[in-house]
Amino acid sequence: MASRMRDVVRRKRLLGAAVGARRRRVARVHPGAPPGTLVAAEAAPPTRISVLTWTRATATFEEVPDAESALARVTPGAVTWINVDGLGDVGALTRLGEHFGLHALALEDVLNVPQRAKVERYDKHMFVVMRTIRMLEGAAHEEQVSLFFGPVRDAIRAGRGRVREAAADYVAYLLLDAVVDAYFPIIEHIGERMQAQETAALEDPSEVVLADMQRMRHELLALRRAVWPMREELGVLLRDETALVSAETRVFLRDV
Repeated sequence: MASRMRDVVRRKRLLGAAVGARRRRVARVHPGAPPGTLVAAEAAPPTRISVLTWTRATATFEEVPDAESALARVTPGAVTWINVDGLGDVGALTRLGEHFGLHALALEDVLNVPQRAKVERYDKHMFVVMRTIRMLEGAAHEEQVSLFFGPVRDAIRAGRGRVREAAADYVAYLLLDAVVDAYFPIIEHIGERMQAQETAALEDPSEVVLADMQRMRHELLALRRAVWPMREELGVLLRDETALVSAETRVFLRDV
């Protein structure tokens, strides 16, 4: 499952989903601004949008220049995945939110990274926040994955695998599962570093070793902040009596 979904997670997102930037790119809302005010972080990267659509017979993927072009490719009776990378274009998120009826407070959480992993249910859609971790240059780096998904009427079937035979909630499960799977190599890497640090501390307890141990402590705290809330998040999806998550998908969520 992890190997099949890793490339998907790198692109990140389903219907109206977006990936947030790292901790240093924080959107600053002016004091007194009304709830749901959308403000992009100063260092937010440019927005890139792509659209992936499934029907019973076909699957299409296309990069588009703006939100209007993405909405023009929404196909009735199919699953449409609008993938938003980079949060520099507030107008694009606003337009997607208006079209799909996404709650303003949820859109604000998309921009105001980092958010705690959580699940929130609205009338016509679910909002999920995940924190994904990957190794860059020997250090763990976090990103926020924000996901909106809603109901679809028809099953999707256009190739191999169950993903083409299920609705949007199952695709959301695949993303959750892939994010959780991605934690394991990070944990393994950190475990190996901890063993190496213990050996180094016994052989040469220098300031360099102590500084490296302190950096490791911060990485472990960041990992805990990302991983621990996921248990509660999955619990909400399992317990919440909503038609947006099918009984069959809940079986797979329990496995996560």
